Amino acid sequence: MSGRMEVTASVSATGPLADGMAETAVTEWLDATVKAIADEGVRMLREFPMNKTGRAAGAFQANLHVYRRGLDAVIPGPQIKGVTWASWLEGTSRRNRSTRFKGYALFRQTRDRLQEKAPSIAEAELQNYIGQMGGRWALFSAVVSPAMRSGLFDRVIEHEPKSKPGLGISLAVWTGSITPVPRASGLAATTLRLPFYARIYISMLAEPQDGIDPDLLEAEFALMGAWSAGFTLGGLALAVDLLGMAGTPLSSAKGYIQHDDTLYRISEITCPVILDDVFAQGA
Repeated sequence: MSGRMEVTASVSATGPLADGMAETAVTEWLDATVKAIADEGVRMLREFPMNKTGRAAGAFQANLHVYRRGLDAVIPGPQIKGVTWASWLEGTSRRNRSTRFKGYALFRQTRDRLQEKAPSIAEAELQNYIGQMGGRWALFSAVVSPAMRSGLFDRVIEHEPKSKPGLGISLAVWTGSITPVPRASGLAATTLRLPFYARIYISMLAEPQDGIDPDLLEAEFALMGAWSAGFTLGGLALAVDLLGMAGTPLSSAKGYIQHDDTLYRISEITCPVILDDVFAQGA
């Protein structure tokens, strides 16, 4: 059995994808993301420390390659007799069972570390294509992307959860009611206000207890600061309504919420987005 790692990327069709929009840009993004994740996997395997009996002398690293199958990328462990034997280094060969050297588990450890890094890699690649995607999906992604980049959240959920979100620090993002902005609209087009709600969850059982509100505050500042600094969301919106020119401004409110059997300390941030000249007016 050779050491082997397999990386898979997938996407569900929602928003403008379901409308038939932005398909080319999404396909290119997925392809670039799979390549970036696979390349990072090869880099991590080549740099994996091997300092025990049986360590590779360079042949293993030199013979690592990525093989693509559509949106799958496979990095097979090289098995070259007399040169390098990946299953020996991994610890899955018959010889490992009868010797003191039990392997490095380098593919398993790299797979687990790469799984943690994959969302941030995908998010970084998305920035190269988001402008081409347009539509509602791009707007939602622009709001969520600061959370993905921050590294503060154990999970980011793009809907209001119906069950408890899990351990650690969670973030859920969803949209509210759309309303017109009369003072920013004209006789030819209507400008709209679209609020995004971002709820941060931390279990009240989290330890240390004294760290719950400071962690909540750090996450609030990170999100609100990012939306303030990039208040046009990459040119997709007229502005994030920082000061409340059309209603509730960018703001947060803290409280508690019970999900299933768990009580959470939460902060719910309102991120109101002003969209210029969305609907045309005509007789």
